[in-house]
Order: sequence, then structure tokens, then C-alpha cells
Amino acid sequence: MTGLHDLKETNSPPVYVLPFDSPDSVTKATVGGKGANLGALTQANFPVPEGFTITTSSYRAFVDQNGLTTKLLAIVDKIDFDDAEEVERETSKMRQLVMQTPMPLQVTAPITSYYSKLGSSPYVAVRSSGTAEDLAEASFAGLHDTLLDIRGPEAVIDAVRECWASLWSGRATSYRQRNGFGHSEVDIAVVVQRMVASDVSGVMFTGNPLTSATDEIVINSSWGLGEALVSGMINPDNFVLKTYPILRIRDRVLGDKEKAVRRDSRANGTKVEVVEESERVRFSLSDHIALKLARLGLRIQEHYDGFPQDIEWGIEKDEIYILQSRPITGVEFSWDADLEDWQMFPEVENTTWTRSVADENWTGAISPLMYTTRGYSWAQGHECAAELWGVPELQGKRKRFHLHCVLALANIPKSWHQDVQDATFSWISYLKLYARVEALRPQLYRGFDLQNKKWRHKFSTEGKGIPRAELKELSDRDLKNYVNRQLGIEDEYTRDMWTWFFIMARDMLTLLSVLLHHWYDPEDKMAFQAILTGTPRASETQKQNHMLWKLSQIIHKSSTLSANFAKYEGKGFLDSCNDSDDGRAFLESYTSFLQLYGQRGMPDRDIYFPRRCEDPAIDYLALQAMLKTADAPDPAVKEHEMNRVREEYADKVLAKVQRSVLGLFKAELLKIGPIMYGLFESEDDVWFLGKSELYHLWDTRRMTPLLRAKITGRRNDFDRMLKRETFLPDYLINSAAADLDVAEEAVDGVHRGIGTAKGKVTAKARVVRQLKDIGRVKEGEILIVNSTDPGWTPVFHIISGLVLETGGILAHGSCLAREYGLPAVQLGKAMELIPDGSLITVNGEASSVTILPDR
Repeated sequence: MTGLHDLKETNSPPVYVLPFDSPDSVTKATVGGKGANLGALTQANFPVPEGFTITTSSYRAFVDQNGLTTKLLAIVDKIDFDDAEEVERETSKMRQLVMQTPMPLQVTAPITSYYSKLGSSPYVAVRSSGTAEDLAEASFAGLHDTLLDIRGPEAVIDAVRECWASLWSGRATSYRQRNGFGHSEVDIAVVVQRMVASDVSGVMFTGNPLTSATDEIVINSSWGLGEALVSGMINPDNFVLKTYPILRIRDRVLGDKEKAVRRDSRANGTKVEVVEESERVRFSLSDHIALKLARLGLRIQEHYDGFPQDIEWGIEKDEIYILQSRPITGVEFSWDADLEDWQMFPEVENTTWTRSVADENWTGAISPLMYTTRGYSWAQGHECAAELWGVPELQGKRKRFHLHCVLALANIPKSWHQDVQDATFSWISYLKLYARVEALRPQLYRGFDLQNKKWRHKFSTEGKGIPRAELKELSDRDLKNYVNRQLGIEDEYTRDMWTWFFIMARDMLTLLSVLLHHWYDPEDKMAFQAILTGTPRASETQKQNHMLWKLSQIIHKSSTLSANFAKYEGKGFLDSCNDSDDGRAFLESYTSFLQLYGQRGMPDRDIYFPRRCEDPAIDYLALQAMLKTADAPDPAVKEHEMNRVREEYADKVLAKVQRSVLGLFKAELLKIGPIMYGLFESEDDVWFLGKSELYHLWDTRRMTPLLRAKITGRRNDFDRMLKRETFLPDYLINSAAADLDVAEEAVDGVHRGIGTAKGKVTAKARVVRQLKDIGRVKEGEILIVNSTDPGWTPVFHIISGLVLETGGILAHGSCLAREYGLPAVQLGKAMELIPDGSLITVNGEASSVTILPDR
């Protein structure tokens, strides 16, 4: 910050007054924050009332005469800022000193001259303009005085002196003291601006300060001057506008507007008037003017490099005037809307949006780069399925449809459950829908196996990509094309598999549930889960777990490896393996393991997270979990047992009826980080830009302040989500959180959820918010977690039960729980409801979690 003494060192003659259109009127150290903004807006041809700024040099010339600077600092240095009465008493003395000190002629002369250029004794606003206003870490806005409707040169000079005196008010002086700003290092300028006799005035935020949405504009408006609004004496009209995909008014709320501040024609200053009832009950802005204001606000935001602006405005005789614009402070924007450039689904007003399906598939925090690549791919899959299946009207005879009971209810508010279960449903219409699919894509019915064969081949060939070392040899253009080709492979995969997985597989499971209910035994609540338990062919996750278990056994059976494993962590353990025969044999097996499964090992749905080939600590934690059990069973044995139970249940059901991946492009993007490391503050900043933003940076090699702000804001959001320090709403309506679930009180400590794996167990609860903390889980405990993915698999060897916050019966954790024979329940907000370390009972059949009293 530039202070008094810094500025005195310049050899340039002091300039005491600058008109808004002067090139020097954008220098904050000279004209303060408000003056600089008005100068910039004027020179960019925005509709700003004409005016001028009395510079910081004028203030310095004033306080330096008669030793006023020394007198002021002598008083402030002795104030006890913990004593409010003393603060007010002593700062009052300081303001009196300022008001009683005559202003130098070299300052008053140019003020009088420039005032006369505004017209014949015009009304003006005299506003303080501090050099420390609107800093990122502190905001001085509103601390210093503003005087409205001042008329005449003598009155203007008195008003300027009053603004200077406000620099030493109790609140301004205390604010500087609390925030560590030196009292001798803060300058002040004063803006004098032709006064707009506003019929309507208000403020406009080009980013929503309540929701931090950058695709929303908030306008507050009221009758008369803006003082009624900023002083808080009235409730203004409130407009919320959406800017994407087209600018439109989304909400409007009528304020009471009981009072208005207007010009006092009998004297300098303003007066407060009571607003007539007919004016209170109508909006102070028409929709047309609100939209016009918003468009002007977006232009101003663009002028300020895209940063959301806090704009003061007034309307006089249908003309809009901009009175001030500054960056919005105190709001942590992350520009999420800028990641929606691929969005293909219209935002219909009052639509309820849920994140439950996303939680089932995308666990944990999601990086912007992942969202703009895989998010786009998944959206294409949805669009493809929608075009293929159409939007049928499933009307007809009322019949309870068990699909919703089994699969869909977990994704909607509990208050809707009964309506969904009672909804009308027409089997005829649904069969016609399947006939439509058969006509359009008959190959879809050839089965999942055919698609699997196709994609196993494609992923093992072109989908595998080129070796990482060769990426360094590609030009920027070739590398970008290569990344796009790899992304295209995943897009094609999604289009092929989406309809099968999300519609046909769902319907087959629904049909299975209906058949079991009607043809087998409606009282056997766990038959459906038993049939789904296990797999006829080992999955890649199962194969990976078996190899990982074998590695744990190598360590367990070697005293040398066991000792080193306890002594060293992560990469340190692997390094120690080079010093022994047992270690080298282990490394050989581990290298084979990495060749097959090196791309896995963390929440690997997002490319932000390291894979096991990049971070050995991942496997160290997994092996550590397995080694907690002295004789950890081979997971393959448990899988065989689960399969045996499934086959027995299937045979039993049939007998009675007869009687009656991913991560394709992470490696490619890894090159971008080092290439632009000179632009990024850290290499992993690359994950916090969207694809189009990253490509633009790649092409221009220019890191703008806006891009840096986006990275910072998004990283902060990502970290809070990753650490589970914030809880997002389950539902949104018009971009605002909606509480649609009726909270169910626990009775006798019993919480009701959705049973996803049969069984019952009582044990200690272990709440784990991040994968890196799985080392906290001890053998026999019940894992309480938001959701799981393959990175969590090793811990299933030692836990006795599972409680998930999201997912349902087909969630990753639910499927693993059934494979391992663990009782599991889905319970919303489980990590909040269940205390860490408490004794609980998980009952999959009863769909309950019971918190037991301390023993």
C-alpha cells in the first residue's frame, strides 16, 4: 500500500484535482478506490455522471500544514482501543481538529474551478474515496462519509473537509487498528460528482453474493435515492436474474419500500419521505428495465476482467446512471457456471434437481477438469438414451410399480415416496417403448457380453494410448488432438453402454424383484439381495484384491519384510526392499501387480487423484489394513462362499417357480502441468480449470487474474468437499437449496434407512471422511462413510459392517458388502448422526442403524 511518506518522495508537482476523464484518474494511490473506478468507467464510456476527484495530494497538503499530521498521530497513538468510550472521545477531538483547520488556497482554487464546470451551482454528491478500499483481505467501503445533494462552492469545500475528517472517525480508526493498517499509511481522496435525482435507485451484484453463483445477477431497487437502501431503513424490491443460457428474470420479490430518501429543495442535503401505499405495492423496476440494467452490469463485469461487481446505480427520467462499481468482497466465488459450457439440458423453472445419482457414481469431490470431460461424456450418454427411449406417457390402470420401491426411492425425497409408489403405470406403453428401441437399435438386445468383448478389445488397443515417455515428443497441437481422441473413445463407450446399464439393467433387476415377490416368496425380504450377491466370473476388482492379498501374505510370512513394513512408510518401504532377497522378490511381484492395476488405487473416478503407479503410499495403506488381521483370509475364498450362497438361492428360487474403469486420459493431461508450470503456482493447478479454460491457457500462455481466482476458489471448494467439511444440499430448486425430506426422529436410538446387504452386527462405529484415513479403522469395526469406490476395497477385509450415506442397493459399497457377507444400510447424513466410536447395531434386514447407550 502506498502511504504518505512513500508519495512524498516523488519529484512530480502535486496535482490536487483530476476530472474523471483524465488518464491519471485511474491511479488508485492518487484518487482512491472509488475515484479510480469512476475514472475507469467514464473512460470506458459507461453512463457515469460527470465529476472530478480531489486527490490524495490535496489531503496531504491539508494535513501537513500547521503540523496537523503530527497532532493527529499523537492522539491516535495514545488511544486504548479496548475502551469504546475513549475511542469515541479521542477520535471526536481529531475530527474537530480537521474541521477547524483552514484548507490551503492551492487546494480550494481548483476545487472551485472544476465545480463551476459542472454547471450553474449544480447539486453534487461528495464521496470519500480511500486508497485502501476494497482490498482482497479487507473492505473499507462504507467506513468514510458520503454527503448527498450539496450545492455551492463553499458547501462543497466544507463537505470535502468532512470527508477528510471521517478518516478519523471511531469506526474507521478502530477498523484500521484491528486489521493492522498503519494510521500514517492511509490516504484519502474525495469524489465530487453531479448528483442524480434518482426516481429509482439501488444496487446490482453481477454474481449472487448469497449462493456464490456467477450465472446469477441480484438487483435491489427502491424509490428515490440509494441512501434508503444502503442505510437499511427499507426492504427493497429484489430481482434474481439468470444469465445462462439466456438472460432472464428468475425470481422477483416485492419489498415494502415504506420510505424514500429524496433531495431537500429547501437546503443542502436530503430528507426522508413516507412512500404512498400505491407505490409500495408495485415494483420499482419494470422487467424491461431490470433486464437492461443486467445487460449493463454484464458489460461492466467484462470490463473488469470478468470479476463479479457490486454496482450502485440510479435512474433519472428513464436514464440509467452508474454511480459506482467495485469487485464484490467477502464472497468466495469459484465460477462453477463457467464449467457448464457443454450443458445440454435446459433449466426448467421450479424443477427439482438431486445429486443422489451423481453421489452413487461420482464419489467425493469432483475436479473441474474431470467435470468438463467425463461430465460431458456422461451427459451425452443421457442424451443418447433419451433420444433412443423417448419420453413415454406411462398412463393407464393404477398399479403399484415395484421398480420404485427397489431402485428409485433412494434418489427422491422421502416425502415423495408414497406418490411414486401409487403412481399410474401402463405396461402396454412401456412395452411399446421397448419395441421402439428394438426398431432403432436392434443390436442393443444382443446383450451385455457382446459390448464387453468389443470394449475389452478397444481398451486394450487404441484405448490404451501411447507410452507416457512418447507424450513428451508430441507438439502442443498433436498432444491436444491426442487427448481429444482419447476422450472420444470414452464418449463412444458411454453412448454404447449407457442405455444398457442405466435402463435395461435396471429394468431387468426390477423384473427380477417383481418375479421374486409374486412367484417365489413375498415374505423373504433378502431373496433379491442374495441373488445379486457374488459374481459368476471374477471381476477386475476381485482379481486386484486377490493379488493385493497375496502381496500382504509375502510380507506377513517374511520377518525381514514385516520389520521394514513397520519401520518405513509408503515409498520408504519399497526402497528398503532393494536391500534383501525377500524384498527383491516382493518388488518383482509388486511390479507385475502395477503392470495390471497401476491405474487404480484411489477415488479413481476423478483424474485429480494419484494412481498407485504414481503414489506407493496408496498400496501401503491397503496392505496395512490387510495386515491388521494376523491370518487375513484369501478374498477369493470368501468370494467362492458368496457365489455358493447365490447359486443355492438361485436353485431354490427356480425350483419353487417351476413347481409354481476408466481414467483413459489422465496420463495425456499430465504433460500439460509441467508444460505450463511457469504459469501455475503448483503443478496440480491443472485440475481446477475446465477443459476449454485449460486449452485457452495452453494456447495463450497467459495466466489472467480471473483464471488464478478460479483456481483458488475451486480448489478451496474441492478441499472442503474432500475433507467432508461442508455438506451440500440433497436437492436444488432454482439453484437454491431445498429441504424436501421430512426429518425422521430416531426412536430409542434407531435410525431407519435402506437395507442394502443382509445380516446383523453390533460393533464400534468408525466414521471415516477421507480414504487417506482408512488406517484409523480397526478389525471388527463398522465403517461409516459417505460412499466408496475401488480404493476402499482393502478395508472390507477387516470391517464387520457398513453404513453408507448415498448409493442404494447397486452402490459400490453395497455390492462389496454383499460379496464379503457384511450387513449394510444406506442412511442419509450417517456421518452426522452416528458419533465416531459409538457402539451401534447395523441390521440389513430391518434397514436400521441403532445407536446403543454407552456401557
